[in-house]
Amino acid sequence: MHKHLFHVYECQDCILTFAVEQAFEEQSAVCCPVCHDDNLSDVASGEMNIKGE
Repeated sequence: MHKHLFHVYECQDCILTFAVEQAFEEQSAVCCPVCHDDNLSDVASGEMNIKGE
């Protein structure tokens, strides 16, 4: 079982909510996958345990 860090963001322009697997230090590189804007709210973060990897 492997642990993956992820952050959940909400785009303030197109109101899309999406999750990105990343370390906290890499947050500045994130933009919306739909409108490509970086006007994001960090909604949640945590670890995801994935079996079978």
